[in-house]
Amino acid sequence: MIRIKGAHVVDPGNINTKKDIIVENGLIKDIIEPSVSDNDLGSDIKIINATGKILCPGLIDMHVHLR
Repeated sequence: MIRIKGAHVVDPGNINTKKDIIVENGLIKDIIEPSVSDNDLGSDIKIINATGKILCPGLIDMHVHLR
């Protein structure tokens, strides 16, 4: 499990604040408050410090060329 900690999370229309992202098996498992302790999530967790970064989960580039 990975915790991306301290990022400014932007999910258009839903979230625009500082949150932490929990990733498990390559998928977003949860979006949590930064105040949640690492101990509450279990012992097998890798922390990625994203302080000062902007995180946009699920944002994709819709630029396509159709012929």
